[in-house]
Amino acid sequence: MNGRARGFGGWLRRGAGAVVLLGLAGVSLGGAEGASAPAGDRWVEGAPGYPQGWMQPVTNGFESLRCEGVAGKLKVSWADSGLPTNASVVLWHSLDAPGHWAARAWRATPLTRRTGTWDVTVPVPHLEVPLVYFLAVAVPAQATNISPMRVCHPGEAGLEEIARPFWPFLEGFEEGWDNWRWHGSVPAGHALAAHTNAYNGYAALRVALPPGRRSVTVATTVVRGWHLDLFQARGLGLYARTPAGRATLRWAFITDYGTPNQMVFAVPAAQAVEGRWAKVETLFDVIPEEHRGKLDLVTLEIQADGPQEVWLDNLHLLGRWRLDLE
Repeated sequence: MNGRARGFGGWLRRGAGAVVLLGLAGVSLGGAEGASAPAGDRWVEGAPGYPQGWMQPVTNGFESLRCEGVAGKLKVSWADSGLPTNASVVLWHSLDAPGHWAARAWRATPLTRRTGTWDVTVPVPHLEVPLVYFLAVAVPAQATNISPMRVCHPGEAGLEEIARPFWPFLEGFEEGWDNWRWHGSVPAGHALAAHTNAYNGYAALRVALPPGRRSVTVATTVVRGWHLDLFQARGLGLYARTPAGRATLRWAFITDYGTPNQMVFAVPAAQAVEGRWAKVETLFDVIPEEHRGKLDLVTLEIQADGPQEVWLDNLHLLGRWRLDLE
C-alpha cells in the first residue's frame, strides 16, 4: 500500500465507527445488473467480509460503480452525485475470487476526480485473477460511506491482454505492512513496526520477541493460491537478520484460513539467522497439489532463547524466473 493510501486507511480506522449505513434502494445485490454494467463485473453475493473491521454496508449511492478493461488494465469508475470539493474517494481492492474473507490481501488506491466522475486504473497479473473491490467515500467531519463489494473478472470485462508482466516480488515494506499481522498469541505491548536498517530500500519489518516469550508468529496474506496455480511459483524467499545474536525461523502454509476446511502445512526444518542479512528460502512442496490453489495465509514463527528482534525484508516468490535482489 502506498504512503498516501496508507495514511487514508489509518484515518478511516480511527473513524470506523462513523460508517453510514443507508437504505438498499436501487442496488440489487445478486440481482440484475443495469444495462450499462460491463460483462464480467457484478455485485458480490452473500455476506462478504470487509477489512478494517467495517460492517457490511447496504447503500443506494453506488449504482454507477463499475469496472471494465481498458488498455491492459482494469478501470474502476463511479459517477458521484455532487460531492464537495474536499471529499476523498479510495478504492479498496483485492486480487482473488470472492471468499477467503478472513485472509485476503487488500490494497487502497485513491481515485482521481474528473467532471462528474471518479476513476482509477488498476493493473492485474492475469486474465483469470478476479478483482474484488469497493469504495470508501469520506468528507472531513462527516461520516464515511462504504460501497457494496463488486467482483470483476478481467477476461470477461473486455481485457484482452495484461499491460504489466507478472512480477514475483511481493513485499518490501517501504509502503507499509497492512497485510501482515500477529498470528496466534499476540505479545502484549509489542506492535509490528518498520525498521530503517533494511536489506535494501529504506524499510524492513521489525518483529520483536519480548521477555518471557520463546516464540512469536507473524502471518501475511500477500501469498495467494493463484501464484502457485497460474504462475507455478515453487516457494518463497526473504531476507532476515537480527541486531545481534541468533534466532530461528519456521514457515507454515495455511489453506482456506478461518473456514471449516482450513488445513495447516508446516515446513519441518527451521532456519537460523544472526546479526547480518541472510537469504531465507522455503518450497511449497509440503502443500499437497490439490490444496495449493487454496493457499491464503503464510506464517513465520520466530524462536529465540531470550528477548530478540528479527528484521524481515524483500519477500518474493521462487520459480522459473530470475529476480535479482542482491
